[in-house]
Amino acid sequence: MLPLALAADALQAHSIPLVESVLAFQFDRKASTWDSSFFGSLHALICEDFPKSERLIQHQVRISDGQPIEVSPASELMRYSRADGGVTVTVGPNSVGASILARKIEGPYPGWVMLRTSALSALRHYVSLTSPGPLRQVGVRYINAVTVEKAFTVNQFVESSSGMVPTALLEAGGPFLLRVERMRDPSPNETWREVVNLYATSSEGGLPELVFDVDELYNAVGNGAGADVGEIAERLHEFSGSAFQSVMNERFRTGHPTMVSSEQASP
Repeated sequence: MLPLALAADALQAHSIPLVESVLAFQFDRKASTWDSSFFGSLHALICEDFPKSERLIQHQVRISDGQPIEVSPASELMRYSRADGGVTVTVGPNSVGASILARKIEGPYPGWVMLRTSALSALRHYVSLTSPGPLRQVGVRYINAVTVEKAFTVNQFVESSSGMVPTALLEAGGPFLLRVERMRDPSPNETWREVVNLYATSSEGGLPELVFDVDELYNAVGNGAGADVGEIAERLHEFSGSAFQSVMNERFRTGHPTMVSSEQASP
C-alpha cells in the first residue's frame, strides 16, 4: 500500500506532509533541435489548463574539491501554472515535466494520477513539436516535510528497522543532513537509482522542519529508453512510495496532532 502522501487523493492537501511532487523527463543535449519559439507553441496547446507563465533561468555548476570546475551556459525555462499555482508544467531546451505544489492547493490533493497525466500530456506535446533526441532520464521526486517541536529526536519519526538511518543519528535532533544513494539492478543499457535526503532545518516560523526528500531516477544509454515511458514512471512512483513507507513512521506520514504544517507555523 502506498503512503498517504502519495496515494490518497481524498486527503486535504494541507493535512499531509507532502510539499512537492515531480515527474520530469530529460533528453540528450547533443541531439537537441530546440528553438525558443517552441515555448509559445507548446503553451498554446496547454494554456486552457495552465494559463499562467513564468520565465526561469537555469545555471548548472559542477564542483570538485570545493571549487567550480565547469559552468554550463545558462538555459531558459518556462513554467506554466494552473490558476491557483498548485500544478505546473516546466519546459526547457532538453527537458519537460510537471509538478504539484501541495501547499498551494485548496481542497483534496490531486494525487499521482494528476501528476502523471499532466506530465505525460506535456511530454507528448513536447515530442511532437521539438522532435528531441533520445530520452536519457525519467525522474520522480517527492519532498515531504513537517514542522516539529524544538526538542525532537529523529527516532520519533523514522522506522528504526529500516536500516537507512544510522543508530547514532536516531537519538539526534536538528540540524542534520543524511544523504543515501543506491543503485537498483544496473545494466549496460539502463540504471535505476534512488537518492534520499533526510534533514532538519528551520522553517519560516522558526521551528525545526524535518524533511524527507526522495528522488527516483531512471537513466538510459545508447538509443534512449527502451521501455514504455509510462511504465517507467509508474515503477519510479512505486519505488518512492516504498522508500517513504519503509523509512518514515506513521507519525510523520499522517501528521501527528502535536505537529503543525509549515504554513500554520509561519507568522
